Amino acid sequence: MTTSSTRPPSARSDALERLSAALGPACLLLAILLPSAVLWNWFAIGPTRIAAQAGIALPADFLWWQWLLGTGLALTPVGFMASALLAARRCFMLFRAGRCLQRETSEVLRIFGLRVLYAGIAGLLVPTLLIAVLTGGSDPQHIRWEIHMGSSSLLAVVFGGMLAAMACVLDRAVTIAEEHAQII
Repeated sequence: MTTSSTRPPSARSDALERLSAALGPACLLLAILLPSAVLWNWFAIGPTRIAAQAGIALPADFLWWQWLLGTGLALTPVGFMASALLAARRCFMLFRAGRCLQRETSEVLRIFGLRVLYAGIAGLLVPTLLIAVLTGGSDPQHIRWEIHMGSSSLLAVVFGGMLAAMACVLDRAVTIAEEHAQII
């Protein structure tokens, strides 16, 4: 038997409140820092070095709109993840307030899961699109197409889908709890 199952419910509740109190602000901080880091990387390093890090050469006729579109593409997965972190923060706030078995909590958890899933999908698609945009220039014949599949993006898709499914299970549990509350 594990120690968490032998502790009284109030001790488990206190642990959840402490954990939620710590992780809620951490989610907010990460939601701010992640997009900021991507922007800093894109603007501090510059297009030539970013292209070199990706193993591509920019075309001689590289245009400013390619850089802006590339920046937007690079922000897409991290934007979904930042949005997911804000939903996670909201979920931790609900846990901290003792609102675990409620419909609002299951909805916020579902939103978190879906946004992680979207971040994973974007993480699979964006590298291919980004390389095409950066190598395109004014001559479409020089567009380079590469497919990149990272394990972190694939895991984000699975993890996000699992969280969304768990939110559906939580929603069913809330419905059952509400039905039982009406009987008693």
